Amino acid sequence: MERIGLQQACQRVKVAIAVVSTLALSPLLIGPGPAEAAEAPTRAEIEAQAADAGTPPSGVADAEVTRPGFLESLAYTPGRGLRIGDSGLVLGGYSSIELSKDEGEPAELLFEDLSFFIIYDAFDRFSFFSELELEDLISVDTNGDVRTDGRFEVERLYGDIRFSDQLQLRVGKFLTPVGRWNVIHAQPLVWTTSRPIVTEDQFDENTTGLMLGGEALRGRLSYAIYGQFTDQFEPTPQTVQSDRSGGTRIELEILPRLSVGGSYLAFRSEDEWFHLVGADALWQRGRFEWMTEVSFDTGAGSSGSQWGLYSQLVAEVAPRLYAVGRYEFFSPRGAERRLNQVVVGGAYRVRPYAIFKLEYLFADHSSNLSQPGFRTSFALLF
Repeated sequence: MERIGLQQACQRVKVAIAVVSTLALSPLLIGPGPAEAAEAPTRAEIEAQAADAGTPPSGVADAEVTRPGFLESLAYTPGRGLRIGDSGLVLGGYSSIELSKDEGEPAELLFEDLSFFIIYDAFDRFSFFSELELEDLISVDTNGDVRTDGRFEVERLYGDIRFSDQLQLRVGKFLTPVGRWNVIHAQPLVWTTSRPIVTEDQFDENTTGLMLGGEALRGRLSYAIYGQFTDQFEPTPQTVQSDRSGGTRIELEILPRLSVGGSYLAFRSEDEWFHLVGADALWQRGRFEWMTEVSFDTGAGSSGSQWGLYSQLVAEVAPRLYAVGRYEFFSPRGAERRLNQVVVGGAYRVRPYAIFKLEYLFADHSSNLSQPGFRTSFALLF
C-alpha cells in the first residue's frame, strides 16, 4: 500500500470522480437522453440480455443520438453504446464508484470498475462479444492510505453461432451460468452494491470452453450445457479458481412472471473435484420483485461440504425509488462459523441506465466472508 499526503490523495480521488462524472454526463453532452418518463428495465429484460446475448439490456434506453458530417454514421444510445454505422460494431460499457465503511474500519472510496464492451453482430448467425475491464483502479481511505494497484481483466471474450432458437453454440470465455446473479452481476444491473456470498464463494465465476444452449416451449424453457477442457483464459483473482469443469442449467417459466431454475456444476480446483447443485427462482408482480438462490457443494476429497442461500425482495416505493431487503445464510467448509446476514437499503434510478444505491449490512459476526457496515455506490451503463 502506498502512503502519500492527504492533498495528493484528494487530488487522485478528484481525477477518479472526474472520469466517472464525464461518463455519466456524456449522454447529456452528446445529445438528448431518453424521455424522463422512460421506465427502468425489468429484471426479465436484464437477465435475458445478459445471459443470452451478453449485451447491455435493451430496455435501458431507446433514444439514439446522431452527429452530422463525417460522424453521421455514428449513433449513440445512452446505456446501449455507440453503434458504428451499418458495420455491426457497437462500443459500450459501464463504470461504478463505491464508498464503504466497515464497522471498526476507516471509510474507503473506491473507483471500482471501468468496463468496455466490444460487440460485433453483422451476421445473422454469428456474433462476437468481449468485456475488457479495469478493476479497483484507485482507492483512498480516511487514514490517507491510497491504493493504485488496479488490474486489467478479460472478463468475457466469446463468439456465438446461432443455428436456431433451439440450438446455439458459444465458444470462448463467458460467465458461468450458475444461478441468476452471476450472469447479471455488473453494478448497473443489480439492486445492491454488495454481492450475495453464495454467488461468489462456491464456484469460478468464469468458464473458458464451449456452451450449447437454446430455448423451447415458445421461450418458456431455456437450457445450457457447458464445459471447460483447457486452462482458464486470463484467470481473475477470486475465491475459487477451476481449470476443468462441466455443468448444465435449465430454467422454466412455470407461471406468468414466475420462473424457476436449476444448476449443476462439476469442477476441479487445486487438484480436487467438487460437485455443486443449486436452485433459484424469480417472481415479479407490479411494483414487487423477489429473487432467491440456494446452492450446495461438496468435495470428492477431505474438503467437506458447504452451502448457502439468499432471498431478496425489492419494492418500488415511489417513481424510480426502490426499497431493497436481503437475507443471507452461508455455512462454509471446516470449523468456520456459519454466517447470518441481513442487507437493508435502497436504490434510485437517476436515469434508466444510471443507478444510485445505498445499504447497510448487518451480520451476527464479522468474518472474512463479509464485513458488516455501510455501502453506497453510483453505477451507469454507457
